[in-house]
Amino acid sequence: MGAFDYLTSFVRSSPEDASGSVFFFPVTETEMREAERQIGLRLPRELATFYREIGSGFLKASRHSKDAPPHAYVNRVLDPIEAADLFLGLHEHTPVGEFAEGDLPVFEVGDQSFLVMRPGSNTPNAVYWDAGDPVCSSFARFIHRLYFDDALFYLRR
Repeated sequence: MGAFDYLTSFVRSSPEDASGSVFFFPVTETEMREAERQIGLRLPRELATFYREIGSGFLKASRHSKDAPPHAYVNRVLDPIEAADLFLGLHEHTPVGEFAEGDLPVFEVGDQSFLVMRPGSNTPNAVYWDAGDPVCSSFARFIHRLYFDDALFYLRR
């Protein structure tokens, strides 16, 4: 039994199969290893588990809500290659201020705003705003709260 089994029904094989406010696409071990090679760090354990079990994609609505949040909120778990490109400042949508050293963007909020993890820190599985404020002490808990509580819980402090 996996940590993210509650999301397996939302995994799609191709973009043509994607519909609704929650859907994901598989991530390969090769993509994960390439991202780690690029950033020079291991992916945080909980993020790697999510990639293996679910992949990357969108979690725009909670289990209790049929409505996606306003268009401005993307609510997307980045794929590992895109996360690495943003980490290195190579992605076309890298924010102007870029990221603090060691911050790996993993979740796109919207409008060039990202939540990050710090793989080289003492709390590699925690999720933070790109400005440094903590969001959740665990990526697994973060995803759980998005789905079971509120798809925009991270905005309510």
